[in-house]
Amino acid sequence: MQYNLASYIKILKRNSKSASESDEYFVAELFDTFVLAFGLKNKKKETFRLDKYQVSKLLNQETDVPSELRKHVINECDLSEVYDGFEVFVDSVLGKDYLEINLEHIDSLIMKDPFISEEEKKIFEKEKTDATKYLFKAFIGALKINNANPKIESATIWSRGNSSLKVVSANIITKAFPKTKTAHDIIIVIPVNTSFETEVTVSGSIGPQLVSENTIHGKWLTTLYGKQISKEDIDYKISESLDSLGVNPTHKSKSKDGKQDLYPIGTIAVYKHNRSVFYLWAISEFDEKNRAQSTQDEIRTALESLLEFYDAYGQGADMYIPLVGTGRSRANMTHQESYNLIKRVVIENENKVHGNITIVVLPDDYEKIKIF
Repeated sequence: MQYNLASYIKILKRNSKSASESDEYFVAELFDTFVLAFGLKNKKKETFRLDKYQVSKLLNQETDVPSELRKHVINECDLSEVYDGFEVFVDSVLGKDYLEINLEHIDSLIMKDPFISEEEKKIFEKEKTDATKYLFKAFIGALKINNANPKIESATIWSRGNSSLKVVSANIITKAFPKTKTAHDIIIVIPVNTSFETEVTVSGSIGPQLVSENTIHGKWLTTLYGKQISKEDIDYKISESLDSLGVNPTHKSKSKDGKQDLYPIGTIAVYKHNRSVFYLWAISEFDEKNRAQSTQDEIRTALESLLEFYDAYGQGADMYIPLVGTGRSRANMTHQESYNLIKRVVIENENKVHGNITIVVLPDDYEKIKIF
């Protein structure tokens, strides 16, 4: 059983003095800890309640956590009044005699969950001396986790006015080269190396290994070449962009192959094709054997540079960014770590976000991450 809101509710209801009550009643009493604290209303401006059908969908993982609850958790509002309400729920619905058995079952679920970090698990362990506080913390934690199964194809992580951070299951190359023309410019972030190499290496070929055709960088170049755009034209526009931005190379390549001028990590060159504005974003550097190298700290610095660039030149256009550091850059990041890093840096720099940023995760990798 996966740790989420549905499993949390099922465990508590099964082990409670209200086990014979309806699911609708139990969920309403649990959610009232938030409803009463924040005066939550539904779209009809009525007191927030889930009906029998909505509760069924929630417990069957056919729908996500109600946004009315999650937004208070995501915004880290003062939860002291919610905790007071949770204590009332324990007394009147759950029953204090059932605290320890619920703690045991919930704790077992959390400790076995591979998506919960060891650091988080240690924090939960420290709370085990107070069963009520532990179950409350577990409740708040469950509200942050995606509850839908199968996973929803997209989600909004953070929003403010006309700006937001989203995640979507998609192929960024498909997004970059749509079959039908878009009405507005979109920004597509393409991770590249610090020499802005444009020579693609076909898998299995003998000789210098430059941009792998299996990387996002390689697939982007291959797609442009397939549209009869020459390597010389791409090189010219990259150089023109760097020159116009006043960016100069800072050192030379350790490799004798490919381009020799190297730029700092985080440097961006702009290339436009139809309505797609490509931010060619340098996040790795070739070593003497043409192996792309970067560290998590360098990727974080590059992300901060990307947001500064977007703030200065994005003009409110939607920006799409793939997971980075999980493949050939040798940063050795898991898909979850890459996702968490991007999400954290964007939220920490939300004042530089003037538009919609979407993290694009390949469908095969989407199941490898937890959104909240």
